[in-house]
Amino acid sequence: MPENGTHPLLQACITAYREGQYEAAVAACRQVVDEAPYLFDAYFYLAAGLSGLGRSAEAVDVMQDAQRVHPASAAVDYNLAELARQMGREEEARAYYESALQKADSDTALDDPEALRRRIRRKLAALG
Repeated sequence: MPENGTHPLLQACITAYREGQYEAAVAACRQVVDEAPYLFDAYFYLAAGLSGLGRSAEAVDVMQDAQRVHPASAAVDYNLAELARQMGREEEARAYYESALQKADSDTALDDPEALRRRIRRKLAALG
């Protein structure tokens, strides 16, 4: 799971996303990322909001930024895999899933590494 942090707009970003207000979520999350790039949650909700608006390429860019901030994150690679799969880029998705699987063992931010590994294995099997 992403790390939590404190920023006045972070909760607004998360709430807007959860309420399906993707434009508002994107605006709030962008501001959080610009002002506090170490707040990992903002990247996830920004990418999710962009994806919800059908702006997958931008969502990939955001997750790649998150990857630069936290290169050891299995969750980032998993989300990059999901975006690539949604965009029909199966080989890229496979590479990200495999990277996430490797990182899951040492990613201390994960609540349940085994659950993520099971989910990734199912996704890899579905790719064939």
